[in-house]
Amino acid sequence: MSVFESKKECFADLNGPKDDPNNIYKCADSEKCCQEGGEPTCCREKDTDVAIWDQVKLWGTLSVMILVLALVMWYCRHDGDCCGNKKGQEDHGCIWRCCGKKKKGPEPEQVKMPESPSKGVLPPYSDIDFEQA
Repeated sequence: MSVFESKKECFADLNGPKDDPNNIYKCADSEKCCQEGGEPTCCREKDTDVAIWDQVKLWGTLSVMILVLALVMWYCRHDGDCCGNKKGQEDHGCIWRCCGKKKKGPEPEQVKMPESPSKGVLPPYSDIDFEQA
């Protein structure tokens, strides 16, 4: 705003006296008289570059936050296996390349539980007859 730019008179209270110096304020001709939050002020439109940059910052930040949330959810849903290898597959090279995980050693042998006795066979200490019950 230059020093020599013409100014127009604005009124803080439109219904108030027009000759009261406390009711008068000045705005540049390129601005319009307005009230913001109950206070008299001068308003003008933002430059296009500033408005575009504000929108880029807003939507860029929102997009990055959604992308980070999606990556965290994807990582949690895949239990940290970023390459999608199924358990029991021997090829652990992809996990090493993608995630930097070390190859796992051989899994411990699983112990089988003894099968439960069939219906007709009762333990020696049992005196309950299941057929009559």
